[in-house]
Amino acid sequence: MTIAKIIGWTTVHVSKHRDARVATSSNGLSSVSAMISANLTGFITSKILGHRRNEFKYLSFRKFADAFCVLMWDSAPNCLIIVCLAARVWRDGSCISSGSVYAVVSLLGILKYPLNAFPWVINGVMEAKVSVQRISQFLSSQNLCNPGSKFMLGPNEDEVNDPKESIIQCKHARVTLADGKIIDDVNFSAEAGKLVIVVGGAGSGKTSLLKYMASIGCSGAETLVSAAEIKNWSAQFSSNEKDVRVFPCPLLVTDPTWLFDETVLSNIMFHQEDSLQNIHSLFERCALGADVVSWRQGISQRCGSLGCNLSGGQRRRVSIARALAQVNPSNQPQAPLLLDCPLVGLDGESRAILAETILKESLNRAIVMVAVSKEEIQACLHAATCINATAGNQSMAHVSLLNLGQDHALGDGDSAKTAISLTNESDIGLTLGSHRQAIDKQDADSSGDWQSEDVSPKQKSSKDSDEDYEEESMESGLISWKVIQVYLRHAGWASFTFMMLGFLIMQLTRVWFQLALVHWTSYGSNHPSIESLRPVSISVVANVAASVIRAVSFAIFGLVAANRMHQAILNSVMGASYQVLSAIPLGRLINRLSSDTDSVDESLPFQLNILGSVTWFILSSLALMGISYPWILLVFALVAVFYYHLQHVYRYASRTLRRLESISRSPVFTHIQDIEAGLDTVRCMPRAQTYMMLKLEESVDEMLKCQHAQAAAAQWFGFRLQLIVTMLFAVLAALAVCEHQGCIPTFDRDPQLLAAFLGLALSQAVPLAGFLTGFVQSLAETERQFIAVERQCEYMNLTPEQGFGKAGDSCNKSECAFQHVSPLPLQELAAAIEVENLTVRHANNQLAFSGITFSVQQGTHTVIAGRSGSGKSSLALAVCKMIPANSGSIRVLGKNIHTYNTGYYRRQVTSLLTQDPWIFDGTVHENVDPFGRLTQQEIIQVLEKTGAWTVCREDGTDTLICENGQCNLSRGEMQLVCVARLVAAGVPIVINDEATSHLNDQAEHRVLSVLQSLVADGRITLLSIAHKGNVLKTADQIVKM
Repeated sequence: MTIAKIIGWTTVHVSKHRDARVATSSNGLSSVSAMISANLTGFITSKILGHRRNEFKYLSFRKFADAFCVLMWDSAPNCLIIVCLAARVWRDGSCISSGSVYAVVSLLGILKYPLNAFPWVINGVMEAKVSVQRISQFLSSQNLCNPGSKFMLGPNEDEVNDPKESIIQCKHARVTLADGKIIDDVNFSAEAGKLVIVVGGAGSGKTSLLKYMASIGCSGAETLVSAAEIKNWSAQFSSNEKDVRVFPCPLLVTDPTWLFDETVLSNIMFHQEDSLQNIHSLFERCALGADVVSWRQGISQRCGSLGCNLSGGQRRRVSIARALAQVNPSNQPQAPLLLDCPLVGLDGESRAILAETILKESLNRAIVMVAVSKEEIQACLHAATCINATAGNQSMAHVSLLNLGQDHALGDGDSAKTAISLTNESDIGLTLGSHRQAIDKQDADSSGDWQSEDVSPKQKSSKDSDEDYEEESMESGLISWKVIQVYLRHAGWASFTFMMLGFLIMQLTRVWFQLALVHWTSYGSNHPSIESLRPVSISVVANVAASVIRAVSFAIFGLVAANRMHQAILNSVMGASYQVLSAIPLGRLINRLSSDTDSVDESLPFQLNILGSVTWFILSSLALMGISYPWILLVFALVAVFYYHLQHVYRYASRTLRRLESISRSPVFTHIQDIEAGLDTVRCMPRAQTYMMLKLEESVDEMLKCQHAQAAAAQWFGFRLQLIVTMLFAVLAALAVCEHQGCIPTFDRDPQLLAAFLGLALSQAVPLAGFLTGFVQSLAETERQFIAVERQCEYMNLTPEQGFGKAGDSCNKSECAFQHVSPLPLQELAAAIEVENLTVRHANNQLAFSGITFSVQQGTHTVIAGRSGSGKSSLALAVCKMIPANSGSIRVLGKNIHTYNTGYYRRQVTSLLTQDPWIFDGTVHENVDPFGRLTQQEIIQVLEKTGAWTVCREDGTDTLICENGQCNLSRGEMQLVCVARLVAAGVPIVINDEATSHLNDQAEHRVLSVLQSLVADGRITLLSIAHKGNVLKTADQIVKM
């Protein structure tokens, strides 16, 4: 029980640190562009290795506890034999026959295989117990909704008297945010014909209010909506005269937008039938018509993991199209729309089209929308003006503004939480300002009619011949010797040799014990004494000592291999180029770093230990049986033919099923991550719930089919092997009887040894039956576990980043980051960035842009503008050396970017602020200054200058950020932290890829003022990608794509 408790205790800690390691890996790999562009790959790698060290410490404890179990149970049969004989001699000292001695040996020998397996039974039971406890703890968490209830139920007018139209109503509502901040006394009403726009500063609770209304809750809300309170598409919750009413259950478009790894059409329609004309109309209303023409696969363009194959604006428009496609029957009210920043990051044309679409939808359903800039509000007001001008006697569109905090749009000091009606564009006083210089580049001719495609929506969404998507490959046949060599090389040939010597010495001492027992049975058992048992006792002690060497050497062997294999796969993945990582689905990478790593850590050493023990036992037993009874070898030779054929069939099936099971596991990881990333959206869309659950069930079913087939194959093999072993033992007994009767010739032996040798042969044959079964099963299982090594080998030689050396040399990535090298003075160069005739294609060979030529002078601010999807972000990635150019050149600070060391270039020359803010788990201090170059006071100054000090709570810069910032930071606050990180980096070339898109006008003005002051001082050259007028009016030149 003590060993079991130790194993259980270590399993809890191993699981805890393993979860942290996998979560950190997923955090970094889910935002590859942000991690690589900020040169934080080495930093994230070090965090992963920190979790790995803690995990490995407890894993080592458990491995040595397992080794102690192996020692105890492996030595137990021999120790029990000598104890039984000594007890018999000490009791009466009478003569002991060979039959009595080998009856004891045979009975205790039968226990050897179960005793060998007993430590693994304890280990498995404790792991299962810990897993059940962890799952139970998760399911009983107060943050989870009642699993027995459903979010989406059809309307039932008999039970609830609901209104006949779409409505969202808040009366004195109160919401408590994750950081304890309270949004109190919120009053507004949205119904058909009225659009409510929610504004406020970063962290004011705009998104939390939308989630609150969408019945998916905010942590700690006093009037929190639980699943049990949602009945028949109507949500009514009140507490202390606070009231919120939403009918029917609304549709939520979240920010960040959520897409899963399927085609664009599947993301919108969820494989629902609809006419091509309706789909075309939907795409045009969401400004996606030109994008469909530009996509090589049209509406069957694959979105990639979390929409990585689309631009930020395209992802947003596809998400809105998905919400608009969820149409209720005509006799039911349409679901209200809750839109979180739907117009952020869009070009002016797309913004105007979407604003008009939203206002037209508001005539039929209640809509609440979050906006962060005046331009978004102006676009809605302009759309309302146009709609009302042509409405005649029809319904009029109205716009109301709900301000949750100090907001520039309402004027200084205005902080109303009651919706205020707006009548025209002048109410928000928007002025874009003039542009000082514009360099226009005409868009490529995108004329064409995507309706002319002959493929129906259903066919296109289910098309299996998507050339942009590469299915996960699978090896076939035997495990390659190269794979085994990789594992042995990482384990170290010294530890492998030491381990094999431990096995050899243990079996030699076992043979010594058996022969000593034969000698004692033949010559010492007639007048037995304790003294006569001394040689047998010495051999038992030697066997125990050898077992200690074997157990310890194997534990060391497995630990060294596990540690080095993880280091190799982690370095290869984290050292790979952006194009390689972005082309690999996240689920596959996490599968390699979690499930396959677990197999290498635990399952593979476990199976190797069993295989080694069984193999050496069979060899020593055959040697003993050959010495004692040569007829047995002839019988084994005849049985070996059937045995070989049987194991060959089983091992082939077992390997193939294991490979299929490993591949089928990756889609499960991917679908779970997709559902987790879009949980807010999925909960609000019945069609999304049905579709995602069906996809997940299909993936799980495929995996379970392989697992059940493996179990059936094992039973098939075990039954046939038991028949062979039973017949073998019957033949051996018949041969012994025939020899005794003189039917077959006997070998010349000392008569005193004949009975002892026969007893030895039969005593070895009894446990050998079980070990023969175990040999093939453990051999097949070992091959199956080596598939994890085989799969990791696929990703151990990924294409590395240029300038970092070979893949896996991740230390090079962080080395340059810690060296403070003063950048080149800007005044010494005529141009900071020179782009000449640049053409870039994506990894799927789709053209991103072509023929771009422009230059950016030192100490200036240049804005890259253009329609969403025109390649602006791809240009930023190319300047940061993250994607290669197909033709043309990029010169930065007077040098071609290919001549720079990549680590130095990204840390000391350029820094990229991506569209999606990327925050890792840790303190605010770590997120702003991950390399520890600044003092505490300097960090505070940077936070105050950029406005990011608001994210710091009572702990100041030591405030913890968890769940990648999702649990205690708003989207705007995350962007402020990223801006602070950029300012703290102090690099001369700054690329801003719409990194202030989620900030309100005041916060954005503050950030832009900081950046402009750095530009004016000549400390940075700023290259911005933007659509917002606040950014455009500060530009020295504008490059249109």
